Amino acid sequence: MGRHVAPVARPYKLKNGKTTWRVRIRTQGRQTTETFDSEAAAKAFCHQILELGVDRAVELRNRRDESSPDYMPLLHELLDTHVRDLTAVEDRTRADYLALARRSWLPALGSMRVDEIERRDVAKWVNDSAGRYSPKTIRNAHALLSAVLNTAMIHGHVTANKARGTRIPRTGEEKIEDIHFLTHAEFDLLWAEIPEHGRDLTAWLFGTGMRWSEATAQQRRDVDLDAGMMVDGVWTSAPHTKIARSWKQKPRRLGPPKTKASRRTVLLPEELVPVAERCMKGIGTDGHLFRTSTGQAVTHSNWFNRIWKPATIRASICGKHMLEGCRCGTTRPGDCPHHTDRDERGQVLPEPCGCPGTLPFRPRIHDARHTHASWLIAQGVRLEVIQERLGHEGYLTTRRIYGHLMPNAQLEASVAASLAFQATRLQIQSTGGAAQLEK
Repeated sequence: MGRHVAPVARPYKLKNGKTTWRVRIRTQGRQTTETFDSEAAAKAFCHQILELGVDRAVELRNRRDESSPDYMPLLHELLDTHVRDLTAVEDRTRADYLALARRSWLPALGSMRVDEIERRDVAKWVNDSAGRYSPKTIRNAHALLSAVLNTAMIHGHVTANKARGTRIPRTGEEKIEDIHFLTHAEFDLLWAEIPEHGRDLTAWLFGTGMRWSEATAQQRRDVDLDAGMMVDGVWTSAPHTKIARSWKQKPRRLGPPKTKASRRTVLLPEELVPVAERCMKGIGTDGHLFRTSTGQAVTHSNWFNRIWKPATIRASICGKHMLEGCRCGTTRPGDCPHHTDRDERGQVLPEPCGCPGTLPFRPRIHDARHTHASWLIAQGVRLEVIQERLGHEGYLTTRRIYGHLMPNAQLEASVAASLAFQATRLQIQSTGGAAQLEK
């Protein structure tokens, strides 16, 4: 038997003048040569031979070689492939997916070969993320990871998606800002604080349930105030507007609505007809309904800081509790001498005072959409109709957000529970409301 010779990396000059590095080995009973682009890579291969044996070193190298049939990509490499090959998405969406991966699972899992990822690796990342990120962020990041591993299955790299079925922790859900449904009285409190030049857009948001990006993208050509329909043989006026576009960010531009279901027609309540008439006056067919004093389409940051945020602060803090000199209820809240603390979301604003005649919370702009839906439900409008009006892709989304507001369903459930108790030994005393068992 011949003496074992340690592998050596030797330079080899090609005809084009480029130098490669070669390592001669014997594997599976035959002699062959492995070629590398750099001396460092060749020496690393020699080290792996000494540590793991020649067959294992060759196997590992083949897994890294894209030209090899045994190539196995790293997770971060497959992520790039997955995002690049997505169809019907904008470049901004691709960038958002990559950013989400970078700030979530990519640091922990990105350097692993996709067939090396086990369920315990995914579980460890999910558990380590609990409390650090919101449940929604973890859920979105996990969905992206699962989609990438589905791509690995399609390419034949793995036979199972090790991320599928992982339960997402709910730690932190109690910190998520609640959805607010404004009552009619609460709307009146807010409306009283909205300046005149902000009322048309405010009425449009509450009266149509549109998303901010949809409402502010409305153009004159979308609105038809002369439309009508036959109802029981009678021609009935049915002014409406179409949602055909919405604003996209980074860069800010007009694009298609959020989903196919978001492309819809919304009938206008009669209170919005004069709003539409005012907004349509003096503009062309592609002119935006809601504009700044210079004629430009309104932006979220400008309208929120100059109209919405000051109004919600004034509506939620009475004159007695508004500190003297406080500027939070003005268009320059950043100049407030009292409230100067900042957190990750910016300036820490004063909390509602809780006094009668004030809002007990500061609603978000999106709460106008939720309030619109709650008002329709209170009038007996079916969830299926609300789904179409709001542009939800699926009925379950509408049911999850607004199902608890269905008054008839809740009343029926309460009556059913009462009838069930009547067949038991439990009796409800009408005087004190205490529950006792018959003796």
